[in-house]
Formats: sequence, C-alpha cells, structure tokens
Amino acid sequence: MTTPTRWTGLATAVLRFGLTFGAFATMAGFAAPVFPLADMFNHVRPFTLVGFVVLLGLGLLVGKARPLRRWAGLGIAINLLLLATGLWNRAPVESFPLKQTARLSVLTWNVNWDNADVARGAPFIRKHLPDVLLLQELTRVQTPRLLEAIGDLYPHRVLCETQRCTGALLSRHPLTDAKRTPLKDRPHGMIAATANGVRVAGLHLQYPLNAAEQAAHLDQVIAEVRDDLARGLPYVIAGDFNLTPWSWGMLRFAWATGLKRHAGGRAYPATWPDVPVFSIPFALFPIDHVFSTTHLQTRGFSVESGAGSDHRMVMVSFVTSP
Repeated sequence: MTTPTRWTGLATAVLRFGLTFGAFATMAGFAAPVFPLADMFNHVRPFTLVGFVVLLGLGLLVGKARPLRRWAGLGIAINLLLLATGLWNRAPVESFPLKQTARLSVLTWNVNWDNADVARGAPFIRKHLPDVLLLQELTRVQTPRLLEAIGDLYPHRVLCETQRCTGALLSRHPLTDAKRTPLKDRPHGMIAATANGVRVAGLHLQYPLNAAEQAAHLDQVIAEVRDDLARGLPYVIAGDFNLTPWSWGMLRFAWATGLKRHAGGRAYPATWPDVPVFSIPFALFPIDHVFSTTHLQTRGFSVESGAGSDHRMVMVSFVTSP
C-alpha cells in the first residue's frame, strides 16, 4: 500500500519531470528560424498547453508544490500567448448587404492520393458551386472520376500532367496566364491562373517532417507570390500549407507577403486529420488555409468533412473591398 508521503514524492517527481520537458518543448520552437525541424514543437504547441494544464492540476493535488504550480501557470500563459500569434494576420469579418454578390468563391481540397471515391465531394461542390476549385494530391486515375461528377460545371481547367502531381485548378470562368511551378523537383508545388479578374493560386507544401525542404519550398513560394502581387490584381492563394497558423513557417509567409488568412470569424478551424470519432466529425490541426490581399473580404466561409479524404474542404466567398 502506497503511503500519502510516498504518493506525494512520486507526484512531485512526475511534476518536476513534466515541467522540465514542457519548458524544453516551449522554448525549442524558438529555434525554428535556424533549425527548421524545431517548428514541429510549434505545430504541437496545443498539446504542450494541455500538458501544462494537467501539470497544474497535479500540482493542486500536491500540498507542498506551490512553486511548481507557479511554473505550470507560467507555462500555460506563455503557450497561450504563442498560440495567439497566429491571429494577428486573420482577415476581419465584415457584414455586407444581401444584394452584394460575391466577386469570387474558392474551394480548396486535398483530395488524398489514396481516396478511392473522389466523387464523394461532388454533392457539396454542386450545392455551393464555388467559382474555382484548387485540388491537391489528385492523381490521373482520380481525375476522370471527379470530372465525371462535376466536369460539366468546370469547363476551364489546368489538370495534372503526371501520375502523382501536386494538384489541379478547375474554374467556371475562363482562365488566363495559367502557370504551374514545381518546388525543388518535388511533386508538391504551385498552380496559378487569373479568373474573373482575380489571380488565384493553389499550393501544396512539403510535409513538416521534411523541414529543411519545406523551408526551401517556402522561400520559393514567397518569391512566386511577390511576383504575382506585382501584377496589381486581387490575389488569393489557398491549399494544403502543411503549416499551423502559429508556426514560424506560417508567420514568416504572412509577414513576407502581407496576405490575410480567412477563417470566417473562427480562430483556427481544424482541417486535418478528418477522422470521425464515434461517428462525430473530428479534426485536430488547421493546415489547409485561404489567404488573400486586402482587395478581397470574406462574404462566406465553410468547412466540409466526410468527402473520403483525410483533409476537410475549405470554401471562401469573397467580395471586393469598397
């Protein structure tokens, strides 16, 4: 039988170890500008925050752990502040007269290489009729199946050219100046075109565990975005960034481009992994994003799950700023 004194000693030891590991995880993210892989600590920061909350609860159960409780409280405060950094570039939510129609609506969806039934996304697309579809991880096998379901709505297309390409762009409006940009000879990349007077780009960045490569890709993406912004057109870029809004990589992208992230009044709408839990839709991380210049403001925002992919679809309707 464990005595109260022995239990207190064990709990204190666990508390000290947890605080030490939590402090390391909190501070390690600051190394991301020099060591890109350290950005993984930023991506999982919500779990670090939860860990400090658990440690604070444990500290409350240990009568003589007041200094340790203070450290747990400090860890909570620091991680909350760091998570809030992803809010600075969020586009404001505006209200518009009902008679004001959308300038352009964009839907981004990582279809998933292994999605055997891409047509499951067709009902949502046919119901909401986004003007432009930006698709990632679309294979040449999946493409005809998807076009069979929605191709009549999207006659203007820039489709995959290889077996496993980064994505495709489908539009209800004529497209001009279409451009596909490979990123460091990887299947991930950018695709852009002008539709209805708006420059629209789709993006699929490298996975975060390939951190050095992802950072190099991000440098190239920033350069491409700046070139497109020089056209002076309203600009939208959307896709699977593989970055959380509070990560160093995402903050660097937003700072370098001046673009605003659209979230429909939410802080961080989660999009991956879209895995139902007890038949309840569930996702953890916000890594699929829509950014635009301030020429455009949010008219509508929605996230849809259950389309056979591990990523949710994100749709934004834009109106032109007055």
